[in-house]
Amino acid sequence: ISFVVDVVSVTKPVPVTVPEQADPSECPATDGSEEQQQEFDEYPPFCIDVDADYSAEIATNFGTMTVDLDPSEAPLTVNNFVVLARYKYFDGTECHRAIPSFVIQCGDPTATGTGGPGYRFPDELPESGQYQIGSVAMANSGPDTNGSQFFIISGPNGAALPPQYSLFGQVSDGLTVVAEMDAVANPENNGVPPLDTIIIESVTITET
Repeated sequence: ISFVVDVVSVTKPVPVTVPEQADPSECPATDGSEEQQQEFDEYPPFCIDVDADYSAEIATNFGTMTVDLDPSEAPLTVNNFVVLARYKYFDGTECHRAIPSFVIQCGDPTATGTGGPGYRFPDELPESGQYQIGSVAMANSGPDTNGSQFFIISGPNGAALPPQYSLFGQVSDGLTVVAEMDAVANPENNGVPPLDTIIIESVTITET
């Protein structure tokens, strides 16, 4: 999964229909008690409440970031991230790509750039100009190919991306951590691998 930034025009798709909320018995525990799971047969049940507030505390070997998630604008994407995080999907995984002043790409348990959870789901694209430093969006290999890989925009080149990537969160605390990760980004080979290993130690979801 990589980035193609030469774009003539972008047509925003019809908004995705939000599924009915699943029974809690179909969803991962919210107290952090689930065993780690990194393989799935299909997109998960819809376990979030779109009217609630969600944040993700992402602990890395460079420090901890808080990401405010946006279920009102990207319900499928936030649900996907929340469910995977509650299954500890991202815990102990390596961010396999870091391009200077552009993005830090994570969410692939294999750290190869080709891994994913075993399913894909549709895009929820932003308007042009919505990306900024600290924005968190889905990496993809074309339209409607989202899985688990995501990126954190770490510089102005990333903020200038065309709106082809589902935007679902914003770093609200920890931009210094993003800057430190950007400092070990690889200017060659499309950012693979970073000049120093970047590890997501854990992702903890808070719902209010």
